[in-house]
Amino acid sequence: MAVDQVIAQARGVVVILQGKAWVVNAAGVRTELKVGDEVQEGQIVVTDNGTRLELALPNSQAIILMGGRELLVDASLLGTAPTDATEAALKDLNSGSDQILRALEAGRDLSTELEATAAGLTAGGGSGEAHDFVRVLRIVESVDPLFLNRSFEASAVDGLPIGTETGAVIPAIALAGPPVIDESSGVATYTVTLSSASTVAVTVSYSTADGTAVVSNDFTSTFGTLTFAPGETSKIVTVAITNDAVFEGSEAFTLNLSAPVNAVIAVGSVSTVIRDDGTAVVAPGSVADDDRPRVASISSPSVNEGANLDFSVTL
Repeated sequence: MAVDQVIAQARGVVVILQGKAWVVNAAGVRTELKVGDEVQEGQIVVTDNGTRLELALPNSQAIILMGGRELLVDASLLGTAPTDATEAALKDLNSGSDQILRALEAGRDLSTELEATAAGLTAGGGSGEAHDFVRVLRIVESVDPLFLNRSFEASAVDGLPIGTETGAVIPAIALAGPPVIDESSGVATYTVTLSSASTVAVTVSYSTADGTAVVSNDFTSTFGTLTFAPGETSKIVTVAITNDAVFEGSEAFTLNLSAPVNAVIAVGSVSTVIRDDGTAVVAPGSVADDDRPRVASISSPSVNEGANLDFSVTL
């Protein structure tokens, strides 16, 4: 019955899933995951590109798995790996460290200061025997949780640095801007926001890209890096629009986000159409730019009967 309880507890639970992920069992059967699903030892968790998955472990820790990754769920990850015999034997010997240190500082003989059982672990050669060594101190190591990828390399994954607290909420970055703008507006204004405030600085790069609208002719190339100080959640990016008298019709360009640090990108691209045909919505009191050619005049020729009549049209 005790074995059944251990197996029931030694499972990871999907607590956050943004995107798509699957679990593959020992038979190779692939099943799509959803929030609340459990994964067991021996299974493999696979995430799709752009996905963020958080897995709660039986030891109350959490692992964040980003897009395009695979994670083998094994005994070490779930905390069910058997304890080393020496580790178990040392478990109850920490209380004597202060007494040992005081004896060493005073230059006293430990064999006269401590009981025989304090001198080490019980020897394997016979009952009641002891080693002739003294364990003075035990080194305790603490390891920050890592974001695991398939190769388990100690490097940053998708903008999240090694050592980032897995229990913290990682903000998502979203870009918003005008889908249509009048050529005479002067600038296109975009807003970059975080889904939640961060306790550490967040950075993200931005840059414009040509479409049917091109740099210099239709807009000014714009690029750089935004830095959100801890607590900040909103930044503004502006792109200058070129206003000319040449009718070009509707043309589009794109503003893109890239290279996030301490955050993930949720919405990273906005395309904006520049109009110069008088159809764009403008502020009250303003007139939409209309560069469509107009007929300025038509001549009124006269000829003798039977000759060709030629009209001159001026734009």
